[in-house]
Amino acid sequence: MPSPEKVGRTMPDSMTLDSTRLQRLQQVPLWDFALTLYAKPGVEAACLTLQEEAGLDVCELLFHCWLYSCGLEAKPAALAHQREQCCFGNAM
Repeated sequence: MPSPEKVGRTMPDSMTLDSTRLQRLQQVPLWDFALTLYAKPGVEAACLTLQEEAGLDVCELLFHCWLYSCGLEAKPAALAHQREQCCFGNAM
């Protein structure tokens, strides 16, 4: 996954990054956030249920949770671009 600076440059319309939010993204890396959230009681089971029963991409869900925790959200057009360019939906 690209760094927050790279996301801001490659997808300028996807997120509004003010300095406080950018600092938050840098202070709480996605990987650390995802591991901490996934380890909380009930989260793993809920994620796997959503994956199995609704076809939800758990990695993308955790990505959205991370953005939300930083006061951001990704726009649908930016997500479509990211899916084409990156890893969402291409898990091994």
